[in-house]
Amino acid sequence: MRKGDLVGALSDLDRTTELDPTYAPGFRLRGEAHEKKGDLDAAIRDYARALELAPRDALSWQARGLARAKKGEKGPAIQDLERCVELDPKGVEAREARAALERLRGS
Repeated sequence: MRKGDLVGALSDLDRTTELDPTYAPGFRLRGEAHEKKGDLDAAIRDYARALELAPRDALSWQARGLARAKKGEKGPAIQDLERCVELDPKGVEAREARAALERLRGS
């Protein structure tokens, strides 16, 4: 992703997903760009597409869960974050997901 250039990054990632609509990381990265831009709906859609393509990708589950939490979708956020932990319980994403789960369950 181009540092500091979200419009350029989104343009590049649009092209990436057009060239290979089966490339899950392209959708996850585009979701991250949308999220940084503040468009949570677009981010969640791209994370969902990444998960359709790669349902065992813990990072995409974590990303969608965190975006859903930001949007106030507590139940779906918890489900996504729990799935992240299930898939890779010792990974960095799982540690971050557990911290987010604690915050969500405590609120």
